[in-house]
Amino acid sequence: MKEKEIEGSLWDVFIHVLAVIALYVSIVGALTVLFQYVNLSLTDTADVEVDVRDRIRWGVASLLIFFPAYVWAWRLIEMDLSENPEKKKLWVRTCPIYLTLFLAGLLALSDLACLVYYFMSGDLTSRFLLKVIAVLLVSGAVLWFYLSALRRVPGPLPSATRAFAYATFLLVGLLVIAGFATAGSPSRAHLARLDVTRIENLQDIQREIVEYWQNKMALPTSLDQLSDSISGFSPPRDPATSASYGYHAVSPTSFELCADFALRDFDTEHTLPSWTRMRLGKIYWNHEAGHFCFSRTIDPARHPPHKPEA
Repeated sequence: MKEKEIEGSLWDVFIHVLAVIALYVSIVGALTVLFQYVNLSLTDTADVEVDVRDRIRWGVASLLIFFPAYVWAWRLIEMDLSENPEKKKLWVRTCPIYLTLFLAGLLALSDLACLVYYFMSGDLTSRFLLKVIAVLLVSGAVLWFYLSALRRVPGPLPSATRAFAYATFLLVGLLVIAGFATAGSPSRAHLARLDVTRIENLQDIQREIVEYWQNKMALPTSLDQLSDSISGFSPPRDPATSASYGYHAVSPTSFELCADFALRDFDTEHTLPSWTRMRLGKIYWNHEAGHFCFSRTIDPARHPPHKPEA
């Protein structure tokens, strides 16, 4: 007897496309978090400004949003299959599965090829090997799960599939929890960004002080003298307390700028992404937590006085 043919609805298209997209984003998020854990555990001096904690945040955010979406879509698909077993061979179901199997297999093969290449090149490090293992585990899990989905008869989930699903939920939960613990709390990130604003404000003030000295061959007696109605500059204030920043002239060409910082610069650097840290500079603005003053000296050779207009 010929099996009853059934056409997929727009809902079938939506739920299967949502499931496959959510799955891919979740896989990228999981691998991102795993890779950064490896980077944190086995540091490499050859690294150049790796945004470890910021990448962990992106990975955790992806898992936290897209993995539950995938679980929700997958459960709806399984419930629908139990009620309509004829949908097992529906093209909108089989196409994403075969695409996922193809991409997972390609990922695993590429991963093994990289392993052989780096082994032959003598560059096989423990850190790289752990990342290879992470990719193999994730791609292997996807291959096993979707191969079993193709072979499985619609209905109650087999014990092996249920155990695999529960183990996956547990591992993703652990990754998310560990990610929050590693990346730091939102309140700490907020404090770090306040410190970044303070450094940016001090940079602006320093630039105006140098400009003032070049014009008048003297340092201002207070920050209020930097106010300029023409350029529109007004000395910024602390973003949290609105208090004025500390300033006093030490010599005709030397001065100090002071601020109250929530964190030391090391903690700020490991909380914020590298593009922010690089914008602030490194050694020039190092500071401790609490009240801290930066000593600055104007070099006349580098910043020559402006010649008066004739």
